[in-house]
Amino acid sequence: MSKKTENKKTENPFSNLLGDIPIEPKGDENPLSTYASVGMALTSWERLDLIQCTIFGVLVNSREGSAEAAYGMASSTIARSEMLIAAAEMIINDRAELLQSITRSVKITNQLSSLRNNIAHGIVTGFTSSITDENGNTNSNSWGHFLIPPSTNTKKRISKEKRIALMAEDFFYPPHYANKYAYTSKQIDTIAEAFISHRKNTIELLLETQDYCQRKWPILNMLTSS
Repeated sequence: MSKKTENKKTENPFSNLLGDIPIEPKGDENPLSTYASVGMALTSWERLDLIQCTIFGVLVNSREGSAEAAYGMASSTIARSEMLIAAAEMIINDRAELLQSITRSVKITNQLSSLRNNIAHGIVTGFTSSITDENGNTNSNSWGHFLIPPSTNTKKRISKEKRIALMAEDFFYPPHYANKYAYTSKQIDTIAEAFISHRKNTIELLLETQDYCQRKWPILNMLTSS
């Protein structure tokens, strides 16, 4: 396999979402749209994680949900992924392509987890600003609703220097620009679609893993299914 082909196989098809998603000047008019998109995205993520958990259970020949319980005890996506990779490397010792596919899938899941965390820990917030002219007339502007990080998460807010630079360009710059992410419902839906798409690919891996384990341990599978 050439280096170019190998790189193409290992790249993330959702890489366009992993950088800074552009912040729109206008958000959702109705905050219920934002809330609904958040719920859909998080549900899609949990369904993806469940398939990855099932692959782990198949690899270690889980009984009575024991492996799934252990998988669930790991508090982070990275830790769960390490458990899955460790099991795959021990079990799949004669199918390099399957092992590579699982490793690649887990890597994509890990990368997408940063988006999941942004959504899970974000707060739906509406933004307005007011400008008073020299005659004392006040004009208000609604920027709409966005999913933004909480104020306590300073790592997800732009630096003071960048805020000053924005004010130098336009004193009345959109206030949600002070955050490193501010998702609209449409942007959250796009992220949810990535979770759903990756889940479909992971289901294919699950079926392939089940077939591999059934072929590797046919007698064991006959005993446990009886």
